[in-house]
Formats: sequence, structure tokens, C-alpha cells
Amino acid sequence: MQSENMRDAKRQYLFNYPKITQAENGLWLGYVGDLSTQGMLLISQHMLAVESTHQVVLHVPKNLQLAQATLKLQFQVRWVKPHVAHGQWCMGCEFSEISAEQQAMLWQIATETGFEENFGMQRIADNLSTS
Repeated sequence: MQSENMRDAKRQYLFNYPKITQAENGLWLGYVGDLSTQGMLLISQHMLAVESTHQVVLHVPKNLQLAQATLKLQFQVRWVKPHVAHGQWCMGCEFSEISAEQQAMLWQIATETGFEENFGMQRIADNLSTS
């Protein structure tokens, strides 16, 4: 997906933050804050350089019944900004070289463990309108 269209991808904010480790050595890198089939928000203590490319492993939440417990991915960092938690970084990451099978797994993870941005506000509005 083109970078300028990345923000249009259907993102899910996650109740359960999947762990991300480095593919080459298994070291913890961070966790996923939101997820789409095109990219993710990576939250980490390690600030990665914008435009840098990384091979990582996404660890599927244990409550999901997927064929694989992990998903190997490659991404490029598109932007970096400080997280509200001291010493953490938020990074917008775009997946590259991603297969249809990987996209299907990402979509399943996102939809089964996530919610859309306006989820909470819509539920409140729905409850108020029926009161």
C-alpha cells in the first residue's frame, strides 16, 4: 500500500497487545497498539529510525485459535513520536512483502482481539438513546 494511503487502512485498537520480538535473535522489541492488514502501531522502549526496515515476529495472543502461534513480518518505520508513558515510543510501521495468508492472519488477530476507534463512544451513545 502506498504510504500516503496507509492511514486509510482499517485499523483495530487492541484489547490484548501482541508481543513483537526481533526475528534474528528473539529479543523483545515491543508490543502492538493497533493493527491493520497493512501496518501497525509499535510501542517500544527502543526508538527505531524512520525509514528503517525490520524483520520481526508477532506473537499471536494465546486466546486465539490460529494455525500458527507466531507470524513473521517485515515492516518499515514511517513515523516516530514519544508515547505518553515516559521512556516509550510510538512508531507507525508499514508491512512490506506481505502475503495474502499473512494479511488474513493479521485481519483475524485484529478483528478477534480489537475494537474500532469509536467503539466506546458509540456504545455510550447507543445506551443514552435507549434510556
